[in-house]
Amino acid sequence: MKIVKKHSLVYLGLLLIFVMFSIFVSSGAAADSSYKINLGQYQTGPEFPGYRIAEAFVKNVDELSDGRITINHFAGDLLGDWETQEIHVKEGSLNMCMAPASATFDPEMEFVRLPYVVFSLEGAKKVYGPGGGGKKLLNEICERNNTHCLGVEPEGFIVAVSTNKFTPLPGDPSIKKLKTRVMPAKIEEITGKTLGFMTLSMSWGEIHSALMLGTIDAAIGPCYGEAPLFKDVVKYQYNYNYGFAAGPWIINLDLWNSLPKKDQEILQTAMDEAISIEWDRAAKTEEESMAEMREAGAEVIDLTKEQMMANISALRDKVWSWAAENMYSEELMNKIKSFAEPLPD
Repeated sequence: MKIVKKHSLVYLGLLLIFVMFSIFVSSGAAADSSYKINLGQYQTGPEFPGYRIAEAFVKNVDELSDGRITINHFAGDLLGDWETQEIHVKEGSLNMCMAPASATFDPEMEFVRLPYVVFSLEGAKKVYGPGGGGKKLLNEICERNNTHCLGVEPEGFIVAVSTNKFTPLPGDPSIKKLKTRVMPAKIEEITGKTLGFMTLSMSWGEIHSALMLGTIDAAIGPCYGEAPLFKDVVKYQYNYNYGFAAGPWIINLDLWNSLPKKDQEILQTAMDEAISIEWDRAAKTEEESMAEMREAGAEVIDLTKEQMMANISALRDKVWSWAAENMYSEELMNKIKSFAEPLPD
């Protein structure tokens, strides 16, 4: 009981600190004034891109402002889980956070989970990098939720890991009987079935043991950097690249609008530079993870152009049509189609 009370007091103390800072900052900052901004993000160490971006952002802001603007970085769940942090930024009790696409924040935010909006790193950077259509749409969604999107983190493409070899074509006989884990979400279930798998909804923490015990034959959902977590229980990795995890970094809109243009430019430049490092790192992350899988004895399989085209066509047809009928407006779907990565010649 004493431990619980102690932790509660620590949490309340931290909450009081960042609320006081938020009130101070959101009251408006005069040009060249000194102030502090509280940034929360749920990742906890330098092996994670969110943590690296936050630390680089802190350093960049300090240098660009000559120490005038201080970013207080709260890593992990000190300020609540990632969905809680998003809501706090929206409400203004927290200044900034990294905000993975969440229906709790706004259902349209999850458009990034539509399969094959992008399918190459070059295409992803064009869509979600500075000036990209996906980044602009994310900011439109953010602004109606009283937040501003400073940038989009490249968390990586999605692959399939499997204990059995198969032909990665929708409806191929070799894939139809594979019991395959999908994320517990309707759009993920439809994606898995359209790819040709026999799908089972399963949480992340159950995947490894289910593959080891043979409860499932394959899993879709891990990105390149996560695939090695299953290197001891799978024999194959298929680089579908059907999904790209794009994580917005948001700041409270009232706070953003209260800042002098000079300081807005400092924050934007600092975030652009921090995220740019991760875009450059993305290809290396893919290469290193594939090397780790191969070293463990797994076969890493790139889809042929014909296989990729077949999967893109099937998923854009069936899954996008389902989303248009059940999730999103025609206007939103048209926006997504306008910036989606074009099919290769």
